[in-house]
Amino acid sequence: AVEMKRRSAELLERRAAAAGLTNVDVVVDMIEKTSFDFDVGVALHACGNATDFTIARCLAAGAAFAVSPCCIGKLKFSLAGGSSFSATNKDWTTKGGDRDRDGDQVVCPVITHPRSKWMAEQLAGPGDFAALAQAADTGHGDGANADTITDLGARAKMNVELDRAEAAREAGYSVESLKLIRAVDAPPNKSDLLV
Repeated sequence: AVEMKRRSAELLERRAAAAGLTNVDVVVDMIEKTSFDFDVGVALHACGNATDFTIARCLAAGAAFAVSPCCIGKLKFSLAGGSSFSATNKDWTTKGGDRDRDGDQVVCPVITHPRSKWMAEQLAGPGDFAALAQAADTGHGDGANADTITDLGARAKMNVELDRAEAAREAGYSVESLKLIRAVDAPPNKSDLLV
């Protein structure tokens, strides 16, 4: 397991031990920087392109995956060449620096968007995906046009998730796009699952 928050990683280790699981390894780091063998990738609320890195790592390893993406608006950082959290900062596990613990420069692998050939064929120009991602992060309508804004955000997010699913299908995977049970109670941009 990869978790960038030490406290969450320690909780996972305790719960795995309490369940008697001996095949769970936990690394405190960013998904963008890790490399190790695994069979299943699970990403819960992996912000921005952290979801894309998770899926890409799973495809490369031939591993199954279940991801619950969020923070689509943070794709603007990866579209600008950065990490899941910043256009310039590459590592958030070293207190916001862009050097790893050994002092080496951190280099995040490049993730491009759109992820699928299918979505690339649907869009008219290079800035269209950025506009789609921005609209997908508009999930909380307010005021006179609240329903319209919420609907627009939901439709845009659906298309971003379809792009991710289609990219995995193009790599030979069978992928289902699902909603959480009781998705109506979840924030609009945090209720999707790709399995």
